[in-house]
Amino acid sequence: MRALADEFALDLAPGEDNALADSLKDWPAFEETPGCLRVLQSRYTIGVLSNIDDDLFAQSRPKLGVVPGLLVTAQQVQSYKPGRAHFDEALRRLD
Repeated sequence: MRALADEFALDLAPGEDNALADSLKDWPAFEETPGCLRVLQSRYTIGVLSNIDDDLFAQSRPKLGVVPGLLVTAQQVQSYKPGRAHFDEALRRLD
């Protein structure tokens, strides 16, 4: 947040450095997502490969309507997509 504010010459109020991450808990899932994931989960393992940390995903997960059978986060692999680390780890876990 600080880097973006600096890049665009914006002033952040005190405590706003984490505003984007702090807002994640309030982001809704797309309306169709929970129902679609439940249908898919009846036949397949749901996997999430995410560019966020475990604690941030934990705030979003209840909105998905399912518990994924596979979760690979940026925190776990110390990398961000589109790098290969998420995909390599998912394949390793799925054997």
